[in-house]
Amino acid sequence: MPYGTLPDNAVSLALMEEMYLSLAQLLFEQKKFSEALYYSEKGTQQALISLRQELPLKFENADRRKYYDEVKGYASKARALSSREGRIKAGFEVRQKEFEKLLNDYQEFISLLREDDRELAALFSADVPAVAAVQKLLRQSDILLKYQQTHGAILVWAITPTAIFDAQIPVNKQLYEIIDRLGHSNAKIQSPDLKILSESLLANVKEPLAKAKSVSIIGGGAIDLLPWSAMGLDGRPLGEKDSLSQFASLSQFVNSQGRRNLYNSRLLAAEFQDKLFTATANRFASAVNMT
Repeated sequence: MPYGTLPDNAVSLALMEEMYLSLAQLLFEQKKFSEALYYSEKGTQQALISLRQELPLKFENADRRKYYDEVKGYASKARALSSREGRIKAGFEVRQKEFEKLLNDYQEFISLLREDDRELAALFSADVPAVAAVQKLLRQSDILLKYQQTHGAILVWAITPTAIFDAQIPVNKQLYEIIDRLGHSNAKIQSPDLKILSESLLANVKEPLAKAKSVSIIGGGAIDLLPWSAMGLDGRPLGEKDSLSQFASLSQFVNSQGRRNLYNSRLLAAEFQDKLFTATANRFASAVNMT
């Protein structure tokens, strides 16, 4: 569906999240780790794209403004075809053919746009970087940890320049309570929390993590808000690494490597008081307050 016509209500977003989570978990259990990573990331991107439709996008570049106008044009045509007037003017078969042609034309347009301006295209259509492309950006001392919470488990991908390590962590009641408490509230860290989190989320990737000097983490949801810098193994917190960074997605990681700037490539989606949100949002390329 063209950008601007994607379903963005709570029920549709929940169903979409469920579909991508189930696909990722199924493929992970089949040891198809690259494919599982693709659907995990695509689910994140599709949700952001759906929510981003409400943002009034403004571009300084004239070419980008023209491309954006074309995207909005496809959305207008799609809405016209699905409107009551559109249904009355044309029969079902005619309208179906016109809609299929519109979708094909839109996909072709997005493909051409991706060749010309990949970053712009990613605002309107999910574009998950290939694992090989991510690995090329990593130095020998780098590691990228991607976490995905699913039903009763947390999937882990540990990506280095030459390999992908995997782990599937069962989520027991104690681990779930800690993640929920620290990730969804301003609760203080309790003394057992760091030990349980470190042993649960880091121990399974201990070998490649120990060799890394720079760590990048994609957590997602409550996992993203855990005290990662204080977590560690063998008495050494991650905060002692040469570099510890957090990203919203693989796409943001790839974009930030090209820009060497986290803020210019991130969509902020969080709950803030209006004044605090306004002050914070100015630091980002685009932002939406999810209250």
